[in-house]
Amino acid sequence: NGGTPHDHTKGKKIGDQFPEHQNGYDHFYLFPQQLYDASIATQPPRTAAASLNSTNLLSELLSSKPAENPEVELWSEKSGYKVAFSSNQGGVQCYTANFQSGAGTRKKIHGGSAEGDGYPKEACVYLEFHDPLSAFLHPQNGIDSLLTSDEIYHNYVKLNFGFKPPARG
Repeated sequence: NGGTPHDHTKGKKIGDQFPEHQNGYDHFYLFPQQLYDASIATQPPRTAAASLNSTNLLSELLSSKPAENPEVELWSEKSGYKVAFSSNQGGVQCYTANFQSGAGTRKKIHGGSAEGDGYPKEACVYLEFHDPLSAFLHPQNGIDSLLTSDEIYHNYVKLNFGFKPPARG
């Protein structure tokens, strides 16, 4: 997707280059195969039920070591807050709240008021980490998401929070 609105490899503001005629993002992005392979090498999404007693699925997840290659990073130029996501899933569904109307309620800490104003269009982004839907129909992606009766599903998303001083202007 190089050079298209779907190229997020170099980082950009959410809202810059929204896909034409779509008013935002509501797309599934498949992670590069080498990132997926690295994540499942230590945290496989499928584990044999018989090996569960000898398998430690939490040690890496509970470590304070940040992911070497997070699949997704979000940061705010205004606050300086940064969050990096890593997962053993094959991709992420990204939705930019394209159709919110501003009606509803919003917490006071988020700038809401007693009048019941809500979040405006594109005020947030939602990320859902999972394997591609119907992955079994697309074996060329290298993702087999069907479980057998003797397997346990192991899905994780790890978040690492950081701070990057905001640019003052």
